[in-house]
Amino acid sequence: MAPRRTLGAISASAALLVTAVISPAAAAAGTDPTAASRVTTERLVWFDGFDGATDPWTVDGAWQRSTLSEVVAAHGTDRRQAFTRASGTIAVAEATDAALAGSLTSSPIAVEGGDELELRFDSHYRARGAAQTGTVTVAFDRGAPVVLRQYAGSDEESAQPRLRVVVPAGAKSMTIRFELRTEGAAGSWMIDDVQVVRPLRPLADDEAPKATVDVFSDIQGATTRMRDLVLPGLRSLPHPADTLVVNGDLVSNGATANYDAYLSAFRAGGGDEYGTVVSTAGNHEFYGWEGSDVYLDRFLDRTGMRGVGGQGGLWGEVLVDGELPLLWIGSEFYDYAAKTGAGPFVELSDEQFAWLEGRLAHWREQGKPVLLFSHHVLPYSVSGTYARFYANDFGADTERFAALVAENPNVVMLNSHTHWSAQLNDWSVEQRPDPVLARGATIVNTAAVTTMYGPSGDWGISPHRRPANAPVRMFRCVVGPSSGRRELR
Repeated sequence: MAPRRTLGAISASAALLVTAVISPAAAAAGTDPTAASRVTTERLVWFDGFDGATDPWTVDGAWQRSTLSEVVAAHGTDRRQAFTRASGTIAVAEATDAALAGSLTSSPIAVEGGDELELRFDSHYRARGAAQTGTVTVAFDRGAPVVLRQYAGSDEESAQPRLRVVVPAGAKSMTIRFELRTEGAAGSWMIDDVQVVRPLRPLADDEAPKATVDVFSDIQGATTRMRDLVLPGLRSLPHPADTLVVNGDLVSNGATANYDAYLSAFRAGGGDEYGTVVSTAGNHEFYGWEGSDVYLDRFLDRTGMRGVGGQGGLWGEVLVDGELPLLWIGSEFYDYAAKTGAGPFVELSDEQFAWLEGRLAHWREQGKPVLLFSHHVLPYSVSGTYARFYANDFGADTERFAALVAENPNVVMLNSHTHWSAQLNDWSVEQRPDPVLARGATIVNTAAVTTMYGPSGDWGISPHRRPANAPVRMFRCVVGPSSGRRELR
């Protein structure tokens, strides 16, 4: 997955608009079962996540291996806990108590002269106290180091830098080095999941998509913004989509009047122009005192979902424009009277889980990219999911659902629920529930039409003010062309 963000031209709302596209050649590649790796990922040249049976790193100085929970237990939070990309063992250089100088150097990686590669790594850099400098370098055939990136006095939380590497003619090997130096007690640097990939060629801006999907979520009463900004903004994009996904929390609670207001605004904003509208169930659809079954029936009836997707509407599948598999899931029960807005939020029957498992296996065997929609989130995935409120959305289903996602790196899963900004570094991540995996499914945060949220203290969340005249962010998830590239724009 190669995410890139571009600024939309529509202003006044910071809601996220997602457009997912599959290009013609990628669709053709998907018919070949041997093409799965081409469709789902770029070519992986080298990977190490600090969890393997062999250790390809040489440590000089204060770098150590640990886990995020161990680092937080030893040194406290102070934003360390926000490294949502961390999985399993990580490398850490911690200068909280004293000056530090140390480097972490990989063993030689086989390369070819003229290669155009990309170095990617999960990174959480904290600047504190004394002056500090972080440096990323590569060296070819034991030659002089080439600086790819330098860090100094600014934080960069839970990021995945993507650094271009051009291999000199005749070079046969490359080493990677991470180095942190501080003049006194200072901050820290945590690193995980280091990759060298051969990125696929950029997509042409004028390339016509084969399939397009528009997405927004979490309206919860912000119907004016949806009617006047979000829907018109989506319809003004090039290559208008015929499919729309509204990924949960359409209403603030399950009362009939809220559906009346939502549907009226939806129609007035042009929502009926879509040929297919998929609405997923969030948690707010179950809020109120009439009972889970009443609210679930009301959601399915008022949204018209019973006839969509072939499974009764709460979960299902459509093939967008005959090319792109789009799947969704939804909770089958929530006891608001007992939980009053607290998690877990999701209960998946064995029937629903078996259906999802079968459909993902089918498309994986076909070598097809898949869009999977879940309103709710897995912990330690996208922005904010370190917070305690998001720690247990899936309850008893967390382990099996996370394992299933991990088995399908051809999946792009779009999650909502958090309301966190789509401008953060971890708005899109590769999720590795099993930290030894070199490939992970891509998970995307769809932000919210309604109130934006952010951190409150170490583990809490609270509403955050949107900047005045903040632009709408537009994203496009592209699969293809012949090389099978996927992008978010």
